[in-house]
Amino acid sequence: MSSSGKHLSIDRPLALRAFAALDARRAPLVGRNARWLYHPASDDDLYCSIAEMARHDARLLGAPVELFLERWVSIAPTLLRAAIRRMRWPQAMCVVVEFTREAGHDHELTLWARHVCADWRPVDPAEHFFVDDVRPGERLATRWIGRSRAAYSRWGFLAVERPTIDPHRNVRVGRSDARTRRPILDTLVSSPAQSVTLADYLDAIDGSISRQQALADLHRAGLAPTRPGPGATWRARRARRKRAP
Repeated sequence: MSSSGKHLSIDRPLALRAFAALDARRAPLVGRNARWLYHPASDDDLYCSIAEMARHDARLLGAPVELFLERWVSIAPTLLRAAIRRMRWPQAMCVVVEFTREAGHDHELTLWARHVCADWRPVDPAEHFFVDDVRPGERLATRWIGRSRAAYSRWGFLAVERPTIDPHRNVRVGRSDARTRRPILDTLVSSPAQSVTLADYLDAIDGSISRQQALADLHRAGLAPTRPGPGATWRARRARRKRAP
């Protein structure tokens, strides 16, 4: 595992080798065998190693999420927690589990996820999930302020990447909570046009919520449609003038 504190050197061959290691466990993934520098003692240690490698390569993040979605019932939370304790970044696995919970929509899965992640605290101060992703102060870093996905924010990280859980259908998971969606909407409305369409808003948050929730966000922000219909432009409601006595 990567508990030694050394940075992992991740490249495409190593990513494929990680997939191959999961494939050997009959995971729904296909990789390519190559020299492997890591010798996990158990499947749980392997999952934790790949969760930490994902901080260096976003392509790896969807692999354990996809596997957990299929196998969480057979993964003993006590054994997984023991492996997490040996991680350099236990919160990385908590992010994987959080994305799994979001994708699963299952009450028992939620209880399993709570057990696995119990007692760990978010990273403080917050940091970018993907190592060497962007540097503080860069234009992109400024743009991402307030735009982190809920699964990352829950554990003290900043990132907008949505892991792919079904490469064949390009299905991704990851939502923005109300706290992170509001700054995005405010930015759209503060544009020179001072208006926004429902499609623009959904595009800005990568369609991570339903149309009904998006409409609720627009109303909650004090916006109103300029005309009926799905293509309406939304603007701030005008304050009603008080009638003179």
